[in-house]
Amino acid sequence: MIEDWLASGVFDSLAATNRVIAFDRPGFGHSRRPRNVVWTPAAEARAIASALSLLGAALKDGMEKQIFAPAPVSSGWMVIFPFEMTLRPSRIRAAAADAAVMVPAAASMAPRLPELKMPVTVIAGSGDMVVPPSEQSERLSRELRRSRLIMVEGAGHMVHHTAAGRIASEIRTAAAGVQVEKAAADHPG
Repeated sequence: MIEDWLASGVFDSLAATNRVIAFDRPGFGHSRRPRNVVWTPAAEARAIASALSLLGAALKDGMEKQIFAPAPVSSGWMVIFPFEMTLRPSRIRAAAADAAVMVPAAASMAPRLPELKMPVTVIAGSGDMVVPPSEQSERLSRELRRSRLIMVEGAGHMVHHTAAGRIASEIRTAAAGVQVEKAAADHPG
């Protein structure tokens, strides 16, 4: 039951630095245990998974505000993006697996950055609170010989929503530059 975790001090200790969620197992604490269900571990896991997907919906607004900040959440995101798919166990497992290998993979590739010869455009939102530009985008741009850093003021992590027109324009500009370089290489002098 929840009180067990509160009484131990573990809940409060973790809550000081993390988001902590504690559930009463069905029939323990303040929760009920319907009699028409055989409460196997699998049934309890389904009940907790169901509660977490209600919880996911409750956290939706805060999460969206955080990834878009300092800009507002885009209307395209609100209307089209299937947020409920982000709560699927398979998607959560995939994201966790990606996160587990991301840092070591990037660290192993970092020494090879000077080998890149092509022009690279790095675009970031100046207010990104998920991946601060000073920790990633600005550093990457400094390490790449032929990079161009575009910092979009007033945009956060979801810069491709906040400044969609500008992003498309910059991609067109970069692609045109590559085509010009390719043509020059194919027809020297």
